[in-house]
Amino acid sequence: MGRTRFALLALAVGVATLALATVPASAAHQAKGAPIHFGAKLTTNTQPSNSSPPHTCAHEDGGLTTDNCTWMMLNSEIGAADGHLKAPAKGVITQIWVIAGHKGSFVPVVGFLSNVSGDSGDGKITAHGPIIQHGSSGDTFKILKFTGLHINVQKGESLGIKAKQTSILRCDSGSTRQLLFQPPLVVGNAPVSNAGSSDCSLLIEAVEDPA
Repeated sequence: MGRTRFALLALAVGVATLALATVPASAAHQAKGAPIHFGAKLTTNTQPSNSSPPHTCAHEDGGLTTDNCTWMMLNSEIGAADGHLKAPAKGVITQIWVIAGHKGSFVPVVGFLSNVSGDSGDGKITAHGPIIQHGSSGDTFKILKFTGLHINVQKGESLGIKAKQTSILRCDSGSTRQLLFQPPLVVGNAPVSNAGSSDCSLLIEAVEDPA
């Protein structure tokens, strides 16, 4: 066999080997699946009813103050029926979506609620994101989308926020939709009992890349 033909054969074998080596990695990437959503199931028909001016925790529960607090999603009229509220798998939150009645800011958090009975329960957060500054969703109820995030989330966790006041709310129901914690929950701390509750639904949705 001449040198030229030998070199071409060696190159072909090398390319084939490289192609075979990349197949498992590509298949593993595809196995992770498409992004998944959880939290409130937001649409442009989701109105932030009675949320402006922004509410404080004192507004939601008379036993609390206007200081910072953690608002944890317990239930919702938006997406509760199909099990959309909690993280369905372990992964990383890459986007946070909200609908807001007024401009404001908050820190997104994820955590577990336990020992829930009526308007009481224990809360523990495991991760939080950066401060998110947002505008109003306006008369068209625009979904405000914040990308480029990296918030680790565990299966079964709920969404929440830390804020002094917020308008990412829909306040037209009569049952407990959120548990409120004041002072705010701290990542890594043991579960603590809620200090109050709210009848407003939290208008926040997460987009997660499953692990």
